[in-house]
Amino acid sequence: MKQPFEERPGLPSLAPHGDEGRSYPRLRICIATPDIVGPIRCGGIGTAYANLALALAEAGHEVTILYLLSDLWEQGNAGNSQDLYRGKGIRFVALPGSDTFYLDSLVCAISYMACRWLRKRDGDFDVIHFPDWMGLGYYSLLSKRQGLAFQNCALVVGTHAPTLWHLAGNMDFVSTLDILERDFMERKSVAYADAVVSPSRYMLQWLVDQEWDLPERVYVQPNIITDDLTAEYDPENIGVKELVFFGRLEKRKGLDLFFRAVDILAEANDISHGISITFLGKQEIVEGRKSGDYIAERAGQWPFPARVISDLNRDGALAYLREGGRLAVMPSLVDNFPYTVLECCGAGIPFLASATGGIPEVIAPEDRERTCFETRPGALSEMLAQAIRKGVRRARPAVDFESVRKAWINWHQVLHASLAAPLSTEGDDAGPLTDPPLVSVCMTTFNRPHLLAQALESLRAQDYTKFEVVLVDDGSREPPALAYLDELEAEFSSKGWTIIRQENKYPGAARNNAARHSAGEYLLFMDDDNYAEPHEISTFIGVAQRTGADILTCPAKRFAGYRAPSGPPDHIWLPLGAAADVGVLKNCYGDANALVRREAFEALGGFMEDYGLGHEDHEFFARAVLKGLRLEVVPEELFWYRVQKNNVTVGTRYEANMVRLLRPYLEAMPIELRGVVRLLQGLYHARANETIADQVYAHYKTLPRAEFLKAVLMAPWRIARKFFRDKL
Repeated sequence: MKQPFEERPGLPSLAPHGDEGRSYPRLRICIATPDIVGPIRCGGIGTAYANLALALAEAGHEVTILYLLSDLWEQGNAGNSQDLYRGKGIRFVALPGSDTFYLDSLVCAISYMACRWLRKRDGDFDVIHFPDWMGLGYYSLLSKRQGLAFQNCALVVGTHAPTLWHLAGNMDFVSTLDILERDFMERKSVAYADAVVSPSRYMLQWLVDQEWDLPERVYVQPNIITDDLTAEYDPENIGVKELVFFGRLEKRKGLDLFFRAVDILAEANDISHGISITFLGKQEIVEGRKSGDYIAERAGQWPFPARVISDLNRDGALAYLREGGRLAVMPSLVDNFPYTVLECCGAGIPFLASATGGIPEVIAPEDRERTCFETRPGALSEMLAQAIRKGVRRARPAVDFESVRKAWINWHQVLHASLAAPLSTEGDDAGPLTDPPLVSVCMTTFNRPHLLAQALESLRAQDYTKFEVVLVDDGSREPPALAYLDELEAEFSSKGWTIIRQENKYPGAARNNAARHSAGEYLLFMDDDNYAEPHEISTFIGVAQRTGADILTCPAKRFAGYRAPSGPPDHIWLPLGAAADVGVLKNCYGDANALVRREAFEALGGFMEDYGLGHEDHEFFARAVLKGLRLEVVPEELFWYRVQKNNVTVGTRYEANMVRLLRPYLEAMPIELRGVVRLLQGLYHARANETIADQVYAHYKTLPRAEFLKAVLMAPWRIARKFFRDKL
């Protein structure tokens, strides 16, 4: 049974029972993160993982940093970061780019590329760390959960800054679809982790309040701080001549609260003389502009000088604050376990901080009342005025830095010792199936005998042998198609396979008919223009048996042409998984080429059989997820998807296809809220069409007018309409 978050222990530092005196081997540890000191100038996640890497390397472990945002370098380049960490005995690797184009969100692509990089090196690491932020460990964690990789490696997720938590702190909208995608990936990364470590009890409370699923192993452990921040405590008051807003220059960090408090001070002329204001931190976008411009405008009426310093790294910022007469102010509206506060405690820098989030957990209990303030302008201005008049005493940290460091190091030893027992398993082990279930491959075809022949060829090459094929011809009329079906009768009869001929009813009805004539425990739906990888069925079945999933989809290798696929794909489509909110706006679930447990298929009543519409798979998956069935993505490309001009999706009306998939959502919602979903879908796709139109227009506008008009006429009608209305 899971413990309440309040009772979560710190990292265990004792050897397992019976292992006292045991000698532990050197561990191979990877820290895979989108934020790290080196390429990123300063940031809480980057500081936490840089300090962890250094502590583990100094303890004798082999440490690799895998930097996941390899297109982002706030300072230096890969070579600079490699040199920086090489000098500390740490290997630095920037995640290599890919020649393959991934269709879906950027965070999905980065997470998948990280998974592929790590899986190629499966066995090279004993422990891999990921932060929750952006959910970039998602596909790697799926791989372990499904028994595909990392079976002898512990995957650890740290809770630092979930996307929706950060957004709420900035009091900002959910304005883009990728925010919902990141939220889903972050939630699943935490749920699938072998262990979760939070620096504060506060953050675990937030996760519980937001109904995140937590694994069995959850710990509260402060982040490591470096040895140079261990100043002796000095109880003397320090005079204040400069107020320094210290932290990222954004609303979540209390930028507006600080302004309103200083506005109150500005009216008190008796304390304004000789005081200056500094904003020390990384600039962000505030109300549509750089925070430096926002600050300049708001501070323009103050009777004392104000300036912004945004180019200092962590060491430079702390050196600035150590100079006499400077008071660091950290008025965060929400915060986890901020390094700004922790470093001020360690460096003996006087400060005031808001009593919100995990901040009080950083500060010694006896120092909190005189250091922390409520998040109200009046409360902050009162403490600032008192500090200016009487000076301020330093605050001590709530934790012993050396004990924290030892706890992290000792825990990794214990973690390694426990690897013999898998940390997260739901189903059977990853060994071979002793009684493999029957799989019914439900295939539909319509007037494409040359493509059907290739699809069947790929099935004959499967390494899983216990399957049948039920082929439904959905009203083919062309003589070559009918002749090829006749040719197949003998082979199908000899193998116990089935051919069914029906009038044209569209894919949903054809797939349902195939399922009715099948006998398998699992149904694998496949179109005649798909091409299966030899291990498709065996991989799907292995994962289904180990996880108990009702539906499994996978990435698709997309290609064009009439020949069987060969060489690298044109691009890869990455489904996200059972993100129901994302599914309102696009198919994040996967392709119809999916494995479905028969019981689940029958419980859903199969596919909807609307004639003349596509996206029946999208609607089917949405209905399954909303009814509580388990859908997962297998993070491997198990089949090839042929892109054609005459497939059902392209040949049907786009708006009608999108509207049909709302039905399961509308059924699941109170009637009073259904209009919100309809409006959301309409606004999203209207904006998407506008964006696409602008991009296409920008590409073609340099062409001669005749060629431009031709390009417009060849574009989908919803884009061409915009051209004619707005551009021509």
